[in-house]
Parts: sequence; C-alpha cells; structure tokens
Amino acid sequence: MKKNSQYETAQKYAKALFDAAQAKQCTEKVFQDVEMLRQSLNAEQIRLLSNPQFEGTLLDETLAEIKQKLNLSDTTLHFLKLLASRKQFYVIMQIFDIYTHIFYKAQGVMEVCVQSVRKLSTPQVQKLEKGLEKALQQRIHITYILNPNILGGLSLQYGDILVDDTIRGKLNQLEKIMKGHE
Repeated sequence: MKKNSQYETAQKYAKALFDAAQAKQCTEKVFQDVEMLRQSLNAEQIRLLSNPQFEGTLLDETLAEIKQKLNLSDTTLHFLKLLASRKQFYVIMQIFDIYTHIFYKAQGVMEVCVQSVRKLSTPQVQKLEKGLEKALQQRIHITYILNPNILGGLSLQYGDILVDDTIRGKLNQLEKIMKGHE
C-alpha cells in the first residue's frame, strides 16, 4: 500500500473542506475561519491536538471552546473534529495554505508574492497593487516577504512567472555573463 506524502494528504483534506464549504455556500466564512485559525494556533497547540492520546470528550470540548472563542462556522468545527479523529492534525497549516490557494482561484484572484529587502511604504504598496491589477487584468492578493538576501529591489512571483528586479538577481546575471554562461 502506497503512503501519501504530507502534501498529498493536506491537498485532499483542503479540497474536501472547500467542497464541503461550497456545498453549504460558506466558502468565504470558512476562508475567514482558516485565516483566524492560522493566526491563532501555535505549534504547541497543534502538537497537543495531534497527540493520539488527546481524544474523546476532552478533544470535543477543546474544539468547541476554540469554535466559540474564534466564532468558527459549524463546517469548520466539523472539519477540525474529522481531522483530529483521523490523527491528521499535524498537516493543518499545509491544509490552510492549500485551502487559501483553492479559495483565491475560485474567486478569480491571482496570488502574487513580492519580496523586498525592507517593508514598502503605503504609497509604494498602493502603486504596486494598482499597477499589478492593471497589468494582470484581474484581482490580486499580494503576500509580502522581507528578504535581506536580495540586497535591494523587488522580486515578484505569480503563477509560473518570476520577475527578478533585485540587486542579487542582477549580480548573479552579471556573474553568468562574465563566466560566459549566458
């Protein structure tokens, strides 16, 4: 019997969560739940909920308390219980990442990853977002990552496209040219 990789397992659960949310017409609420849980759950809590000895009434009470504190939907609570009962809670953060990708795709939103050496100013962010939406001709969601290794400039990635306008990228390109490997 072939074992699934963690990513494949997370992918199946994320798709199942999206399908369940879609059937109950609550994909937006589940997306909000996912974002809330992503921010609220820490590694220790995930380890506790992943513990095979943590089950039954105590697990149900804990999940019900999480649902109440975070105002989660019944669909999300049911999913958390299913995940815990199947001892698959350890992939929860991967599931959240994949659910987010599925949700954005269903909404027609292009995900863009922007790397910079320092935090962009509000006017820079606004100009970048407006320019990208115009260039890509669709709604976008940008994830900003600070990366001191790029030295300066910006790196943009969306879909299979990488736009590397960083100092590090330019130095690497110059090095290739100087070595004759263009």
